[in-house]
Amino acid sequence: MVTKTRVERRGGQYYLYRLTPYWDPEKKQGRQKKEYIGPCDAEGNIIEARRRTLPPAPVERPYRSVIVGPYDLLFRLSERIGLLERLSETFGKADAIQILSMAILRITDPDSLRTVKDTIDTTSLQLQIGEGSYSSQRLSELLDAIGDNDSGRALFYESCIVDDDTAVFDTSVLQSSSKLMDMLENGRKTHKTGLPQVNLGLVHSLRTGLPVMMKLFPGSISDVSTVKGLVATLRSMGSKHISLVMDRGFYSESNIVFLESQDACDYLVPLRGGTNLYKECITAAKDDLENPVCMFSFHGRTESYSDRRIEWPYETPALNADGTQIRDLRVLVFLNTEREKEERDTFVSRMEEAERLASETDWKGESAAVSDIFRGRLEGMEALFDISSGEDGKVLLSRKRNAMTFAMRNFGKVVFLTNMEQSPREILEVYRSRDEDEKEFESLKDDMEGGIQYVHGINAAKGLLFVQFIGLSLRMYMRRSMDDAMRDLGIPMILKRLRGLTATELRTGWMMNEVPKKCRDIYEHFGLDIPSEGTLVRG
Repeated sequence: MVTKTRVERRGGQYYLYRLTPYWDPEKKQGRQKKEYIGPCDAEGNIIEARRRTLPPAPVERPYRSVIVGPYDLLFRLSERIGLLERLSETFGKADAIQILSMAILRITDPDSLRTVKDTIDTTSLQLQIGEGSYSSQRLSELLDAIGDNDSGRALFYESCIVDDDTAVFDTSVLQSSSKLMDMLENGRKTHKTGLPQVNLGLVHSLRTGLPVMMKLFPGSISDVSTVKGLVATLRSMGSKHISLVMDRGFYSESNIVFLESQDACDYLVPLRGGTNLYKECITAAKDDLENPVCMFSFHGRTESYSDRRIEWPYETPALNADGTQIRDLRVLVFLNTEREKEERDTFVSRMEEAERLASETDWKGESAAVSDIFRGRLEGMEALFDISSGEDGKVLLSRKRNAMTFAMRNFGKVVFLTNMEQSPREILEVYRSRDEDEKEFESLKDDMEGGIQYVHGINAAKGLLFVQFIGLSLRMYMRRSMDDAMRDLGIPMILKRLRGLTATELRTGWMMNEVPKKCRDIYEHFGLDIPSEGTLVRG
């Protein structure tokens, strides 16, 4: 059969068709199939310009969008310090991924365990962590398992320690209404809040700026009773040289005797202001603090110092590692005049506040007056006043000149005991670094006080603490990687800006949306490549 073409005219236009003959077996006759070819002229020549334009292919509809920025940045920073690798070696890959995910969420979205799954479903974390159960029951079981695995946590802490590193140790109080936490006991703050408490101890490294170890202590244990156990623990973790930079809560004669007797163990601890030794050191340092030779500029402020050795001040002797008796002790006194003015201004403000409250308080006896007025930031100031009844029946406070003069002589001053050999400037820098890292510790404590009330056992509390420890490692590494301008911006604002970096799920995979300049600048600051718009998100 021969195929033919035919031109047909309709409405003044010509159209070309193909005619294909075929035999119809049902009707027992020949027929032809007509097939449209296209528009043409009268002679059958196709005119391409008259062809209809086909409609565009349908645009691929997105399934959903997720937030990428803060989660991707933190996950990739965790890779730099080997968190996932070290967690996997201790807890296995599956649990390690979930621990790291919860730690990131404690930084970005510190909500309860019940919301973890919903949050993960709206973020790019699901691409990094893959499949896994994130129900509140599963995560509660995981926290219990982590808390029960004392050896596993110890192994991870060992991976954080560095030989001859400087270990900074401090404790802080956590309080909880959980009835099942068997470590909760009445402690020094219980009378103020009515809640039992537990002490949180944190060790971190001045060399890396990262946490090394975290531990819970029963609420009734005082700070000074933990030093011997801490030194023994750090030695068992492989630290050959220990340097403890502590706050004044750790000062005691027994601690100084113990620390001076230790081999390869440096310490730096401030004296309590009310001790006789403190008063003697301040008096002895007076001439040095007024000597221009003993001054240096320190972070924009002038510091005066006295650096001397004093005769061993305690009845209990201390022996060196070789058995010889220690005869003297290094004492450093620092004075900062700007800090002195700030403390004086605060002191006068508190003093006037106490007097104002007294003038509004009915006289019900001295003990009642102390209870009603000297609370909160005024606690302890009652020793600076004579307290009596005024002619108007209100409380009358009369300033004690000698007591106030003595209190003010300590403003701007700090007294350190130490066996370190660094210069006064280097000693002050070490302590300043401790203060900076303490801010992150306080952030951790604030998060914990919000979350620890919702766990129902000591193992779950330990597990949640460990997750917070991992999150704290990330926060502190992030902060140490930031310049001054980025620090001024602050981690919360950085994470908020990064929420503008999103991805959309299509049939072909996850694709990055438009990358805002603020997000690009943050990634560049941390030395990370940012995915380009339209590219697949790394999983």
